[in-house]
Amino acid sequence: MKWEKAGDTQTGKKSPLAHSMTPDNRLRPGMAANAAARLILRPLLEIMRANEEGIKTDADIEHLHEYRIAVRRTRSALGQIREVFPLEETEYFKGEFQKLGRLTNDLRNLDVFLTTEANYRAKLPDNMREDITPLFDYLRCRRSRALVVVVAGLDSRTYGRTLDDWDRFLHRPMGAIHPRNAQKPIIQLARRRINRQYQAILADGTHALESLEDEILHTLRIECKKLRYLLEFFAELFPPKETASLLKQLKRLQDNLGTVSDLGNQRDYLLSIADVLDVDGLQARRTLVTTGVLIEMIGREQQSIRSDFAETFINFSSPTHQKQFRKMMK
Repeated sequence: MKWEKAGDTQTGKKSPLAHSMTPDNRLRPGMAANAAARLILRPLLEIMRANEEGIKTDADIEHLHEYRIAVRRTRSALGQIREVFPLEETEYFKGEFQKLGRLTNDLRNLDVFLTTEANYRAKLPDNMREDITPLFDYLRCRRSRALVVVVAGLDSRTYGRTLDDWDRFLHRPMGAIHPRNAQKPIIQLARRRINRQYQAILADGTHALESLEDEILHTLRIECKKLRYLLEFFAELFPPKETASLLKQLKRLQDNLGTVSDLGNQRDYLLSIADVLDVDGLQARRTLVTTGVLIEMIGREQQSIRSDFAETFINFSSPTHQKQFRKMMK
């Protein structure tokens, strides 16, 4: 495994734990799909465990970020590399990792929001910048409570048992009875799943061009994320140059969709907490007015980014790029 250090987002220093690692899976095209899937999944479990302590000690918000990425990739692999493991166990572990995502959702959302504080203050008129302080004070208090919930979850017996069971599952002998795709060469599954996901993005993106509704763009964002994970899982099986090119195109599209989604989430979040801020009298009115200004600014920014979608998607789905994709899949 190749370990990478990530810098502390607040201090710029190196965090004491590795945030992420690049799996050196050594997949081979003819490898049985169930063996290949285990090679993909084991490093993700290591990432989760490597970041647990950093989350508990609140050493760096990137520990939680990398942990959540590993959880999402695990769920994605179980959902997309299909019929290589017994169905009952696959569904059970998908459900358990979904619970871990939910456990950490609120804390991660608050982390993201709090990192925008300086940016939001800078966008406000000078005479309103201090009026937003109660909002971020409230968010910091709420984050403290969310952290307690996450730490309690990570310290629970249920959590420890789930990860131990998952570890044993990934290392136990294959068994005599195999699901339909378990013994197929992994290259066959990889090509089929990547091609299907790519075609889904082309279809959903074309639909999104007709209606830039948040729900449609959100669905497309999820489809893009699935494709990116597949390309990363199976990168060793395809020409590096073509894979890197497709990932670069995909990242541009993801960045656009991700920004639209993030701004929408921030706007909705501000709307939901405007009535619960613990401020009184004149300060309450000033804070609410300033929060309203922020909500309007975020809405305008979201609309601006949304309007860039068409150009971004048309570039991604251009005949030239589709030709490059077909070449990669040969």
